[in-house]
Amino acid sequence: VQDNPHWTWYMKRTVFDMALTVMARRPEIPAKFGDWGLILRLNAANAKLCRQWYEDVMGVPMESSETCPANLKPIVQAYVSRNSGDDRKPGGVGQELRLLGAPSSAVLDSKGIPVSPQDAQVLKQEYQTQLFESVYACVMATETLLFQNQENLKAKAGAAHFLTLLPRCGYADPHDSLAKVHGVDDAIAILRELPISSLTPAYDMVGAMCALHCLKFGNLDSFGLVLEPADSSMSTELFSPDDTSEQPVWHVGAQLDDCVDAFVHLLRSHVENDPLLVIDEFWARWSHEHMVVSENTKLSGLVTTFASVADFHETAAGASVTDENFLQQFIMHPTSPW
Repeated sequence: VQDNPHWTWYMKRTVFDMALTVMARRPEIPAKFGDWGLILRLNAANAKLCRQWYEDVMGVPMESSETCPANLKPIVQAYVSRNSGDDRKPGGVGQELRLLGAPSSAVLDSKGIPVSPQDAQVLKQEYQTQLFESVYACVMATETLLFQNQENLKAKAGAAHFLTLLPRCGYADPHDSLAKVHGVDDAIAILRELPISSLTPAYDMVGAMCALHCLKFGNLDSFGLVLEPADSSMSTELFSPDDTSEQPVWHVGAQLDDCVDAFVHLLRSHVENDPLLVIDEFWARWSHEHMVVSENTKLSGLVTTFASVADFHETAAGASVTDENFLQQFIMHPTSPW
């Protein structure tokens, strides 16, 4: 990623910011949308990467959660308590426990719901145990590789040649949330230098590929990417039936190598033809607030966004935007969801 000559600065930063999310930012999802199954799935998947990264850097496997340091155990336990209350539904936690090799001993019905209060308590305890294991792995990796990294300490001078060491990054309020990290740019800079063997699934890059394909063809019908209908485990209840009837929610499945190569080429071709980094600025500035109901306003918002970017580059670089085809593709597809 660091040496890729075809990816812009923003693309590279996005990749490492996603790795930071997987390692340090635990999902803090409201109870209405995050059931036990979803919370465990997200944390368990992240924990697998965190354990790998820890071993890559430290040269030894991560120790058991039984040896969890005293300063970390309370914040891990607080997260588990926040996310295992009775205000959350069990969801597919029974299936998630089976996938983790720890099948539940509770009796569940066909929908994965405990059949008695006693079974509900057993399921809850099993869920809490596995969630603690996963969250511990991520917090331990974060603490060891980022927050206790010598590069995370900066000296502050006092009187009489006194120096104290302050952290450049860390959790903002770990007892109330493990999703908020202060000093994000410093954390990414430290993460970039870690000798880890791999990064994270490229969710943001897939999003970029979907957008570029919509610009080129107007829809995803000929996308070539394996797409599957998303189910409730991916929180599809966040969207109303009216939303999903016009814009279905899809899950990205396993891909063939030819498909991956084709879309890397598509992404690269746009970047190579964008010497003034207009695409880079666009992804940096784009947000959901531009996605309005009116198609005319949506098109106007896109044109306005590009106009402001073009003006910025024309002033800063002394040259106008030359990639007219890219701009025209946005204008030619006013009904595109992008």
